[in-house]
Amino acid sequence: MTNLEVERFELFLWESFEKENLLLRELRLSDEEKVYIKEKFSAACIRLMPSGECQDGKNWYEVSLY
Repeated sequence: MTNLEVERFELFLWESFEKENLLLRELRLSDEEKVYIKEKFSAACIRLMPSGECQDGKNWYEVSLY
């Protein structure tokens, strides 16, 4: 990802988890975004949701950062 893409993704990620101190979210991620989360948050748990595969190459995952 480019620096701009990383900045945008980090903003998206923080906005996704900031409301009511959410610990688990359903997010549609690319493989690159999934790898980024695992590198940035070593304790993250990312599970592919049943029927989570999309035609555009992104997939739906249950994501917990802690």
